[in-house]
Amino acid sequence: MGGDLEGKEGRLTSPFYNYNSLWNSGDYMQPEIININETEIYDQDKEYIWWRISTEVNLVVEATLSNVILENYWWLHGLNMLNEGEYLQIYDGFCDLTVISKPEDCTLIQSIEYATPKVSVMSKTNHLSVLLHLTTGGTPKFELSWNSAIANLQEDELE
Repeated sequence: MGGDLEGKEGRLTSPFYNYNSLWNSGDYMQPEIININETEIYDQDKEYIWWRISTEVNLVVEATLSNVILENYWWLHGLNMLNEGEYLQIYDGFCDLTVISKPEDCTLIQSIEYATPKVSVMSKTNHLSVLLHLTTGGTPKFELSWNSAIANLQEDELE
């Protein structure tokens, strides 16, 4: 679930931004269960929502995540099991999401695992990918806005 977005600027909010009750993966996508040797394997795509943002060649994507609310319980961190919680990952590049839990052909810029008021990032290419990992029952909320910038400005700002 998710989509490819293009343009010089844009804004989106989490699909759960105004959602205030419990849900499960069947609420937003029909379950796809495959029986192999009587073992049920679920479609892991239901645990992820992704967006790939593209702008014009020779420009980069500046993005700001704000008002991030994620469902991560303190004991998940203590058990080193944050992969069981909700998180956002921001990648530089147009990720190959053939195996959605392991994006390829892109570089991780930042992972966000907790409530965060504001995070700003800038890609090095004209593509930025965002991956949201869901947990059943959680209602992750965030706003993502982006705009295009001239690629040379990024190098000047880093000096």
